[in-house]
Amino acid sequence: MSIAMYQKYFEALRENLAIKMGVSDISNIVIASNENSLIGLSLNELEFKYTSYPLECDRVDRLSFFIENSEAYDTRTIAGVVLSSLGAMKTFDRDFDDVEYFYQQVISGNLENKSWRTQCLNIEDEVLRVVFVIDVSSKHIEMAKQIVDECAPLREQDCSFINDSDEIVLIRSCKTEPSGNKLMSIAQQISLAIMSEIFEQPSIGIGCVSDRLNNLDKAYKTAKDALEIGYTFENRAKIYSYMNLGISRLISSISVEKCKAFLNEIFPQDILREIDADTMNTIQRFFDFDLNISLAARELYIHRNTLVYRLDRVQKLTGLDVRKFDDALLFKMAMLIQKHLISNRR
Repeated sequence: MSIAMYQKYFEALRENLAIKMGVSDISNIVIASNENSLIGLSLNELEFKYTSYPLECDRVDRLSFFIENSEAYDTRTIAGVVLSSLGAMKTFDRDFDDVEYFYQQVISGNLENKSWRTQCLNIEDEVLRVVFVIDVSSKHIEMAKQIVDECAPLREQDCSFINDSDEIVLIRSCKTEPSGNKLMSIAQQISLAIMSEIFEQPSIGIGCVSDRLNNLDKAYKTAKDALEIGYTFENRAKIYSYMNLGISRLISSISVEKCKAFLNEIFPQDILREIDADTMNTIQRFFDFDLNISLAARELYIHRNTLVYRLDRVQKLTGLDVRKFDDALLFKMAMLIQKHLISNRR
């Protein structure tokens, strides 16, 4: 807790308590007191007898509270009240001075009354904010945090902090509603910067836009959901935007029983499992290129006729011609549902 906060507290007591008291540092120098003339003196230089108590709330700085021994006051009771107050102020002070701690409490939903804190921290309530959750290994978390701060410099109303041992949270404020491409560009910039420095590709979840602080915990949850859904359904990518995971989000909310029933209708006798990994990859790339045979074949480094042959084989096996939109949609949903079921077995 800052010296100024201690001094402010003792000044508030000055009018009601004439008994001398204050806080001394590790060198026994008075750093705050309700008697200004005592500040800067050593405890050995005090002209009155006193009792000293260690401040449990300041173990790092090893500060002590001292109070004059006086027959006019119940010294022990006053000391107990002051020590309790200073302990409470330590938490109070962090709420006011530590912006990262404030946002950490907001996104976790532990801070119900935010308005009185925002005034002291100069944090505006009705601001558009986007939450990015950046997942990296714990051994690189500190360096990754520095990289995030360098490639996405914090502006007013922005904040970044390490939330868990392997999670960095970036809260980005926006003057206008950000486009999906803009948010994806920020995430890609962060990803490339981290990969170039620590040779690890992070996973990044982008949440929904929050229009005020009360909704920031929901925005954080959508960023976490984007990561979880992305891991299950889009594991080839490493950046997942909650707003771009429409079908995957829908499927993740469907019960396992209904998913199994759907697969049995589309592919009786578990035919989907008979398709080898190479063919499944071919179909996935075909979908990635919007059912364009030429582009998909070029990406796969195979002849166009080879791709057509593979798609014909899939049609004979499943009865679905993935070159047609309706059949492609059914097959795509079946692929996602199968991933969903595999994920639920873990």
